Amino acid sequence: MDALNIDQWKDSDGDYVDSNGTHHDTPCDFILTGIFGFCSCGDPESVLEYLHAVLTFLDSPGPKHQGRDDLFANDGARTFVWYVLDKCGITEHGGCVPGWLTDKGKAVLHDLNILSRDEVTH
Repeated sequence: MDALNIDQWKDSDGDYVDSNGTHHDTPCDFILTGIFGFCSCGDPESVLEYLHAVLTFLDSPGPKHQGRDDLFANDGARTFVWYVLDKCGITEHGGCVPGWLTDKGKAVLHDLNILSRDEVTH
């Protein structure tokens, strides 16, 4: 597997340790709970797949205010996703959301690309 950006947070025992000192067993758990502050209840694999699709969409050329109805049920859902990504520091925007991926957002997308390709699960 290629190196993950989050490997910088890996300790000698193989755990990922976030800035609060919380240990995470897997890269997927670290992304969901350590970076986004989410719990990992429910279906975290689907959340990571969705996040990967959304970040890939944001990183692609073209307008982001429409299209990809398969990702967003309606404009409110689309805007809510943009708000969450901005709040988590994954995107930055000028006059309106969604804006663009920050370095942190690009790093998360890079890691999700690797995890998706290598089918690393939660």
